[in-house]
Amino acid sequence: MIIETVRDSDANQVHDIVNHYIATTAFNLKLAPLDSQGFRAWFRNFADTGSYQMLVARALPETPILGFSSSTPFNPREGYRFSVWVSVYLQPESAGQGIGTKLYQALFGKLVQNNVHRAYAGITIPNEPSLRLHRKLGFQTVGTMHEVGHKFGTWHDVIWLEKKLSTHCDDTSV
Repeated sequence: MIIETVRDSDANQVHDIVNHYIATTAFNLKLAPLDSQGFRAWFRNFADTGSYQMLVARALPETPILGFSSSTPFNPREGYRFSVWVSVYLQPESAGQGIGTKLYQALFGKLVQNNVHRAYAGITIPNEPSLRLHRKLGFQTVGTMHEVGHKFGTWHDVIWLEKKLSTHCDDTSV
């Protein structure tokens, strides 16, 4: 398996994966699929370095992506700059093969190199596979928001988790 930084040519595949989960699950609490314009605006936020990255997994070079991991701003206020939200999405047929673990491990390695202190994730429950993955990788539960989301005619709880990535961050940059 190859894990690498997302390319512009991967955008349509990433878009399709995200929209699959929006349309078919409560794991993503968006109600309507991302349109091209909204997706492109979000997709442009990722870079090869820094706190906001996206990695993709492929079986072989130049093959379709199996999934992706990403980090996005935790909060727009400057004091939160050392913390990120993280997520992992897989092609449905790629689940349960260790791909999510490898994507996250690679992402966390890059985030530590780029001065990130903590990673946070929110998991709409029930979603036992995602909870197992995050706990296996050292995430700790910090709380549950009950009936915070509503999708498909049902209220959903979200469990919030955090993972310490580094002990020191360079506080000279704002």
